[in-house]
Amino acid sequence: MDQENVIDQENNSKPRARPTLTAQAVADQAARRAREAAALRANLRRRKEQARAREQQRSEHDTEGGAANGDAPK
Repeated sequence: MDQENVIDQENNSKPRARPTLTAQAVADQAARRAREAAALRANLRRRKEQARAREQQRSEHDTEGGAANGDAPK
């Protein structure tokens, strides 16, 4: 048990050094984040277009025959 405390004390007393990034690594990281952000925006745009198309299909289906035949809109 004393050995565990010694190890914990040693680890706690040492400052945790963060890895340093080179300028190229920082630039690569920024480019990667920019690509990810662009991909997320494109994905969101695509999903919104799909949702609009589905909604338009539902409204066209409801107005074409569903309501005229006495069917309740979904």
